[in-house]
Amino acid sequence: MAPSRTESFGTYPAFVNDILEGVAGKGPPAVEFLAVLLSAVATALVLLGPLGLARWAWGPAFVAGLVVLPWRGWRGVAMFGGVGAVLLAVAGVATFGPRAPLDPVLYLLAATAVVATVEAVRAHRWRSLLLDPITGLPGPPLTRAMLRHEVAAARRGRPLSVVVLGFSGRTDEERLREVGKALRSRGRAMDVVGRLGPDTFLGILPTESPEGAAVFADRMRSAAASVPSPSGPAPDLGAGIAFFDRDSADEGSLLERATQALNQARTGMAGPILLYTRSGVQPPRLQVVS
Repeated sequence: MAPSRTESFGTYPAFVNDILEGVAGKGPPAVEFLAVLLSAVATALVLLGPLGLARWAWGPAFVAGLVVLPWRGWRGVAMFGGVGAVLLAVAGVATFGPRAPLDPVLYLLAATAVVATVEAVRAHRWRSLLLDPITGLPGPPLTRAMLRHEVAAARRGRPLSVVVLGFSGRTDEERLREVGKALRSRGRAMDVVGRLGPDTFLGILPTESPEGAAVFADRMRSAAASVPSPSGPAPDLGAGIAFFDRDSADEGSLLERATQALNQARTGMAGPILLYTRSGVQPPRLQVVS
């Protein structure tokens, strides 16, 4: 099953555990604990305030809500804080009349602002970890995690092709950014294009044959070539293709084969798109017009 994107992190939830264990090394950023601690302190201030009815009627809901909200995102924090402040104000007016103390309402609004700020920092740190800041594509850690996921599916019988794309020369950051945008728009919905290295990208193509991967590679080359290069002729984008078969031990060997094909494609002697096969690296059987 292809990974699905979410609005909250702009990434792939199926790989979070894999990333935490294999990429982050030290586990998730520590701001989650800080957010819970700040939430608990702010909630305690609300519960210890002078507003009796709100303390007993809404306190338990505030405790549960504020503790889980660091994992719910900015929208959840804002909605909960706004609704909670209104409920506190209504309960205060119902209990004490127009002169009800506003301290608990202000405490809750302050807690909402603090937790929302911490959540924004946490989300930014996750995006920095998972997404490449220059191209907006999945970064190398996430790209490799997704490849491991698809290799596991390939071992169960689903076809899998990978395409390693690389420039034939050095390219500047601005061009990398524009090429990343172009690559994102040219694949199938189930295909993944991520950044693999400083000047390389990886296309992960579930259910795709080597011939289909060659068509994909040609589309990616066309996308990169369509990006203007004000500073002069832009380096060409070569492609190396590898298909998962029974000789593919793991994702590392699959990447190694595709990279070997790319390195030969970069020389330009055998063609810009090459396929790794058991008999050697060669052009794909499907004629691709670049």
